[in-house]
Amino acid sequence: MCFIFMVLFSGCGIVSGFNKTNYPTEPSQTQVILNNKNFRVIKSVQGLWSATYVFGIGGLSSCSLYHSALADMYCKAEITDGQAVINITSVVSTQQIIWGFYVRRTAVVTGTVIEFLE
Repeated sequence: MCFIFMVLFSGCGIVSGFNKTNYPTEPSQTQVILNNKNFRVIKSVQGLWSATYVFGIGGLSSCSLYHSALADMYCKAEITDGQAVINITSVVSTQQIIWGFYVRRTAVVTGTVIEFLE
């Protein structure tokens, strides 16, 4: 009985591609040209979020996974007045075990915190 269940639902959790690099598709709210030395680099920050799928059930959508990692990064950035996060990049990796029976997707978003000088 268990074998029949596994055969019927084996394709539910298969995710195409193992590693994908995604870049933010939303327009920036503020555009700043950094051609002068009017800023200094404070630190690099990283946000991480994971989702687990068993038989294709569970976890978050790709968009929600990315936005959760982005929110985690901004939370860790602890920006104050005069600071901003730039150079935001993201990587979404997928780990499959036994042809999609168990899938773990992890989104990592990184950015650089800068501070503008007066």
